[in-house]
Amino acid sequence: MFGGLSGHDAYELLHVSPDASSEEIQRAWRKLARTHHPDRFTDPAAKTRAERESRLINLARDVLLNQRATYDAHRRGPEPAEELIEEPWEEFPDPWDEEPPPDPWADATPGAAAPPFTYAPRPQPPPAYTQPTYTPPAYPPPTYPPPQYVPLPQSRYRRRRRMGATAGAGCALFYFGMIFLFIAASFLGGSDDPEPEAPVPGRLAGTWTGTVKMVGGDSSWDIELTLRKGKHNGKVRYLRGKCTGTAVPVAADASRTVTVRTAFSNEGSSCDAGDLRISSRADGRAQATYYKADGVTKSATGTLRRR
Repeated sequence: MFGGLSGHDAYELLHVSPDASSEEIQRAWRKLARTHHPDRFTDPAAKTRAERESRLINLARDVLLNQRATYDAHRRGPEPAEELIEEPWEEFPDPWDEEPPPDPWADATPGAAAPPFTYAPRPQPPPAYTQPTYTPPAYPPPTYPPPQYVPLPQSRYRRRRRMGATAGAGCALFYFGMIFLFIAASFLGGSDDPEPEAPVPGRLAGTWTGTVKMVGGDSSWDIELTLRKGKHNGKVRYLRGKCTGTAVPVAADASRTVTVRTAFSNEGSSCDAGDLRISSRADGRAQATYYKADGVTKSATGTLRRR
């Protein structure tokens, strides 16, 4: 393991005692390294000896600084083996000193016949295993008492039948009356829609769909507008059916433009975006423009297609 020292003692190479500290080892190495440095010699033989001495003291320094505990154990040599303590052997009796067992033929008569030999009975195999049979217990069949039917008195049955017939006739009369009142209210009550003020040009009649976008904003919504030719109200629908109202024509020119006012059932509805002006275009589409209450300020614009 430390063969590089070539049998030299590391402490003797550095001229330090075995209990020297690391600082003392380092100082001794510096002094010897300067003394045996090869550059101090010019003679080839002396230079070679200096190189050998430098290698040994360098190796001794590395061993004592990095592997000192291992080197000290190696330097002391192997631990002496523990001395074996011999214990006295126990004295065992000699088996040859015991007397041999008596000979059974010692008292036998020469020429006598041997006693008859008897065989031990052969063991019989165990009986074969028989699977036990399971017989379910016999339970008597359950008995149920017959149901007891108690007929209703004849008078009570007739009274209930008359009451049911009367109630059914009353419900039918009530439903028919409600339907009649609803139809009468529809035909006789009139309509709350305002009267149209201008006729719708024929080229703008029909159902138009498209998307309008707020002027100066990012919000937009789909619109569906249905107009009838002549002086008739139409229908307007947007926000996916949340806003459905009446389109009342209020202004129109001869053939290309009509302005409608949207009216919704609830007063002050948030669906009212203003007056809607529809203008016919040469490509068959229509230009839709919302105007605020002043009739001048645009609030939203878009292009509609005929459906």
